[in-house]
Amino acid sequence: MNLQVINQARKSLENLGILELPIRKSLWLELGEVEKKSFYATKTEALKKRVSLAMECINLVRDTWNNRGSINLEILLKSVNDYLEDKISAEELMKINNDYRQVVEEIAYNGEEVYGVVGLACCYVANIALYDELIIYNTDDEDLDEELDSFTWDTSYLISLIYSADENIVESNKKRTEYWKWYLDEIEKIL
Repeated sequence: MNLQVINQARKSLENLGILELPIRKSLWLELGEVEKKSFYATKTEALKKRVSLAMECINLVRDTWNNRGSINLEILLKSVNDYLEDKISAEELMKINNDYRQVVEEIAYNGEEVYGVVGLACCYVANIALYDELIIYNTDDEDLDEELDSFTWDTSYLISLIYSADENIVESNKKRTEYWKWYLDEIEKIL
């Protein structure tokens, strides 16, 4: 574990109250490099750690979508685990993920933003399993979350929006900082 990266993240969190994208990218790479031997990412321990971290993010807000909506996001998350355990192929996970993504995008656009955003975050967990953290390589080193298209955001950022929002989708700085402190603690646990 590179203590310099962790200390930089803690300092950023103290100063800004968030973990900005460049800091998160450094933290993700501390878990290990992204490896690809084909179109899909190689199922390395580093990839599995990044998937596990994203799953923990989902678990943090699970109550916001349990027993809601017309779809069961648990099936998608189980499919991610099945893929990592070689029970289903990458193509099967990609199809399941694409089917869910269409539905959760529609839900988000039809007034259930919170449920839709959590659903998209679940789809992004599947993307991590398939391709690893694409945002590491599809963004510039200095890019910030708010500068990116919302479909580029990663699971951790999407969940930060849900965790720190009140019923009116107004972000609370205290809750946002609380979330990012939790997130950094989770990374330290798996490093």
